Amino acid sequence: MNLDGVHYTTDRHYKRADIVSYESFPFPSLVSRDELFTDSSKVKLVDGCLFEVECRHVTRKQGEIEIAGFNPSAEEVDEGTDDQVESGLDLVLNQRLVETGFSKNDYKNYLKTYTKSLQDKWKELEYTEDEINNAKTKLTEAVKKVLPKLGDFQFFLGESTNPDGMVGLLEYREKEDGSGETPIMIFFKHGLDEEKYKNRRECVELLRKICDIRALCVKCLAITVLMLCSVCVVAVKDLQLTHPFSKGRLHSKGVFFD
Repeated sequence: MNLDGVHYTTDRHYKRADIVSYESFPFPSLVSRDELFTDSSKVKLVDGCLFEVECRHVTRKQGEIEIAGFNPSAEEVDEGTDDQVESGLDLVLNQRLVETGFSKNDYKNYLKTYTKSLQDKWKELEYTEDEINNAKTKLTEAVKKVLPKLGDFQFFLGESTNPDGMVGLLEYREKEDGSGETPIMIFFKHGLDEEKYKNRRECVELLRKICDIRALCVKCLAITVLMLCSVCVVAVKDLQLTHPFSKGRLHSKGVFFD
């Protein structure tokens, strides 16, 4: 994923427990700690204040996680199995988001409570005064972008359904080629724990480097052994050894007696 507008998508099909091993990293909510989306989706950062996450309609066996490129058709899911299937948006199913509802006034009241909880969390995390002021400014900018479109949104809470946590905003946008609509889920950037996300990525990158070093060491060891074997073969061919209990000379081409 490139937050400057270039999208990076990891094509994987795996169960929830395998997320980290397949390099899919979640973005948790600062307040509720719910994991709202992962960087395996197409994610775009808008004006430094909103994350827009592209969603896809999927049909799959219940409990599986579908990532771009591995979405079987309904026929493939049903063929030869009695497993239950589920359909919906991949992001909603993967992260177990829960749909809720707001009137315009309800949402404004929610924002007041949420903003207060968020500021308390920033202080708890020891944000500097400048960081808090910047976060407030960006959050205000984000709110101004979404308020005029409240009537077009569907609302989603995290898995815990904590009413004080972040609410995802789902809208459908016409595709440029006019072939249909693309579901987009919107999240406030400054309500996410990006530090935890970055730390997870750094840890995995470190583990990958360690594994690469181990693999390199094994490869170097194998090459060294082969080189030593080659040297030994050459040495045996050219070296003449005198047996201490005979008058003969042991040579790689045979035994010679004086």
